[in-house]
Amino acid sequence: MDLAKSNLGYPSVLAMKGLESISRVKDCRTIILQDSGGLDLVRKGLSSIDGSLVSHTLLLVVHLLWDEEWSLPLSTIEPRIELKTLEWGLFAMDKIINRAEKKKEMHSGIMERWKSLQVKAFCLEDGEEKERLQRCAKEEQQKIGKDHWLNLETEENRSPYDFLLGRALLVLSLSCRLENGPIQLLRAGGLSLFSSCLDCPIMDTRTASIGGLHNTMAAIGVE
Repeated sequence: MDLAKSNLGYPSVLAMKGLESISRVKDCRTIILQDSGGLDLVRKGLSSIDGSLVSHTLLLVVHLLWDEEWSLPLSTIEPRIELKTLEWGLFAMDKIINRAEKKKEMHSGIMERWKSLQVKAFCLEDGEEKERLQRCAKEEQQKIGKDHWLNLETEENRSPYDFLLGRALLVLSLSCRLENGPIQLLRAGGLSLFSSCLDCPIMDTRTASIGGLHNTMAAIGVE
């Protein structure tokens, strides 16, 4: 645990990843709870500026919230877990959108070159130059099919930001297990993050969004 909260860069990320993995075991979660630095581990992980470390910390929080004994200690962390998690979720979403916009721009350029080559080839009589232009047009077309922007947010092309967003949604979907968690989430506008991800092609992200809306509504008495 000391390495995970020591802010040593990649070694700390690996240590937190290990803790996140073994925290699926009840005995591990109990040991972290009983350790005097257990809560500080979570606090420092969430306050890091390293998105990879935060991502693993969020999954650790999800596992800790499986146990009722962790609800009150985690509720004492400031800034509130719900608010910090929402902040990171929005950060990840912004990065995902920017990545898609850059791909769209790149694909637009490819399409323009493809059209231009097609027109030039069409205007020529059969010959070597026409064949060269057709080959070039085909190569441009293959670039689009291989790495289309619509394929970015999918299971097979998940980026670290997709994992970060999904884990943030998981934590927020369990805010009902934190003291006044649903109220904090509502006040911060957290439901908009859930609703924005309802049609996400990544199943984990979509499921967390649906679960988050259901759990929050149920916690405040909406049937």
